[in-house]
Order: sequence, then C-alpha cells, then structure tokens
Amino acid sequence: MGGKNLSNKEIKEVGLLILDEIDRVSKILGLKYYLAYGTLLGAIRHNGYIPWDDDVDIWMKRKDFNIFLEKFNQLCSSDFKLLSWLNDEDYPSHAPKVVYLKTEVREKWIKKRAKDLGVWVDIFCLSYISDQEWSSGLQKEMRSLELCRHASRFRYMCFISKITLIEMLIKNRKEVSFDSIKKKPSEYIARIYTKMSGAEEGDTFIPIDCLLIGGRELPAKWFDKIMYHDFEDRKYPVPCEYDLILKKIYGDYMCLPSQKERRQKQHLAYVRWK
Repeated sequence: MGGKNLSNKEIKEVGLLILDEIDRVSKILGLKYYLAYGTLLGAIRHNGYIPWDDDVDIWMKRKDFNIFLEKFNQLCSSDFKLLSWLNDEDYPSHAPKVVYLKTEVREKWIKKRAKDLGVWVDIFCLSYISDQEWSSGLQKEMRSLELCRHASRFRYMCFISKITLIEMLIKNRKEVSFDSIKKKPSEYIARIYTKMSGAEEGDTFIPIDCLLIGGRELPAKWFDKIMYHDFEDRKYPVPCEYDLILKKIYGDYMCLPSQKERRQKQHLAYVRWK
C-alpha cells in the first residue's frame, strides 16, 4: 500500500525543496543553472509557478551539466537523489531528474513505477554547436537517434502507450528501425550525448530535449549573464535575456492562454508520500 497522496500545494513545495538542494550543491561546485521552459515563464509572468502547473525545469550548460551528473549524489542530502542513464540502464529519458526520495511517483505511460522515482526537477542540457555542423547532417542523425530512444522504451510502456509508439515508428519508418525496440534506452542516450559533445564554446545552444521538435536553437550569448528573479518566496537564477528566450519558445508569452487551456497535464498516475 502506498502512502497518502500529495496535494498540488505539497507537490509545489517539494519542487522548491529540490530546487533549493540543486542550488546548494551547484554553489558548492561553482556551477551555473537557469530556470527553464514553463518554470522560467512562471517566474517572469507569475513570480512563481504557473498557477495551473507544478513542473520544475532547469537548464545547465554542457560543461556544468557533466560535473553536476558526476558529483551531485556525492554531495546531496540523503533525502535526494539524481537519476540518469549513468546509474540505471533502464532510465528512459535524456533529462536527468533530481528526486525527493520521501515521495513516490508513477507516470501513466509506464507499466510500473520506475526505481526511486519521486517528485522531481528535470535538468535539461544546453550543448554548444556550430550552425554549420547542425545544418550539415547532424540534425538528421540526432533525430534518428532520438526516435530510436523512444522505441527502446517499448518494453516499459502500458498498452495504450505501446500503440501510440508503434504508430510513431510506422510514420517515421525511414528514420528508425523496429530493432531499436530490443535495445536499452541508456544505449541511445549515451550515443546522443557523445554525438552532441560539441565544443566548449560556440555561437548556438541546442537543448538536447528538442531534437524532435526543431526550431529551438538558442544563441549562446543569451545565456552569458544571469540575474536572480522572484519565484514564490525565493529567488533563483534566470538568463538576463529571458525575454528573447521566452519569445523564441512561446511567442507572446505574457498573454495568458484561454480558460480552457489553463489546466494541468495529467501525466502522472499517482504522487504519494512514502
């Protein structure tokens, strides 16, 4: 039997606890991170969480990202753990998660709860790349690897998710082989990060989570300077050029969505206290 379900308010409070631990360890290691995606949008538009959302995302530049993956579990409190393909070959995502171990979570698409998965903060890698390298064929190669990563999650999926995946494979059959279903996700994730190693500096960042989306290339200079911005009753780092970044990703980001669109994505089967 699982424990008591967390309320939305409690999930948001746990997200802040995780952010605080990420901030603490990052300062010990001298690493930079930035609020990302909906978390950045929430900070700028609402001074905190988007009211109908509870996700927390951050970006890290590749060099800092690598150090964080290597060192976090050695320095964090026992209530937290960083999950990634480096410590679990069945880990399905290229975004590592820092989880709060006093909670347990199951995602709807998966057959059973992933090992140690609790309320989490996603860490997305910003990898330097030249425009020429990206447009000369690497983008196509990375898309194929990302499709293979999706396919390799087949064995962990619930029935409905398997149907959706098969439809995706058929649609993209020229880019991905059905043989990838037999592989482990960690194999493709490792290949993605190896291929996307890039230089330590360059003109452009490619968020590795956007390999299938396209059009999310971000000028590296937008991340040169940081500032601290209100988020709930705390302050966390954001890029000083947050306006350009949010316009690139969301367009007119200060315009609220319609009432119909102001609803939380129900991607979790449950969120419970252990």
